[in-house]
Amino acid sequence: MFFDLLPPVTLSGKAVTLGATGGFARHALLLESVLRSFISYLHRITVSIRVYGAKPEWESDFERITPRARRAGGELARWTQLLQCHNTDVTAS
Repeated sequence: MFFDLLPPVTLSGKAVTLGATGGFARHALLLESVLRSFISYLHRITVSIRVYGAKPEWESDFERITPRARRAGGELARWTQLLQCHNTDVTAS
């Protein structure tokens, strides 16, 4: 992770989706237990859909990851649009 290279406020108020790959399904807990709290600490908004692919999925069953990734991307796009509209409204006031 290269977050330590950015000033803390660089991405403040931006939407973020979490995704990772790992060897075992239980490694998906990393997204919720570690990364989500870290992203919140940096004042980012995490979308509710996380994408995790364990070794069996990304080796032979990639079709299981694709729908989740698409849903996460769609939610991220909606949050980004919402935040842009909000920031525009605040700036115009």
